[in-house]
Amino acid sequence: SRQCIIFTNSRLGCARLARSLERDGIKAGAIHGDKSQGERTLTLDAFKSGAIEALVATDVAARGLDIPSMPCVINHELPFNAEDFIHRIGRTGRAGSKGDAIALVDASEKRLLDDIEKLMKRKLEIQPLPEGNPSYAPSRSSSRSEAPPKMSDPFFYKPYEPSAVNKSSSETSNPEEKKVGITPARPAVGALLGGFKKK
Repeated sequence: SRQCIIFTNSRLGCARLARSLERDGIKAGAIHGDKSQGERTLTLDAFKSGAIEALVATDVAARGLDIPSMPCVINHELPFNAEDFIHRIGRTGRAGSKGDAIALVDASEKRLLDDIEKLMKRKLEIQPLPEGNPSYAPSRSSSRSEAPPKMSDPFFYKPYEPSAVNKSSSETSNPEEKKVGITPARPAVGALLGGFKKK
């Protein structure tokens, strides 16, 4: 079976990753907190029937999810809580069956990885990804690889230059009209409920 569950930390990241996988020709579905119970049930049924290969899920949406003989669980992002990692990978290799648990980790997640290793009381095997692999990191502020350059307008890279209209208006304005100095004090205003002071 080529099926797997992929865990993300956010609903937005979950939806974006599922769309990215679909664009790359992988049959994917997402379950997260913004989906209705009916939508989640339809997606789960499609996954159980084999119509969906990759189920992208958040921890909250995957609670109580019982899919026997899951061959692979992928952590697209490490969870903020080490116990959640144990719950995620516990969904594969059940009842004596074999399963793979994979975590994609970048440098910003080192502390989270240390917490997981401390909880598991062992070091996890780390392998660098081969060069040229696509990276799906829509929900992270620092992605694993450089995003493709976006088209941009060179206008936005030019230094500020005042327009001709602004120059002419500033040149024609009379400098004597500008008043410089201390402005007179405003008249006192009464207490909050009392209104203005009576004269």
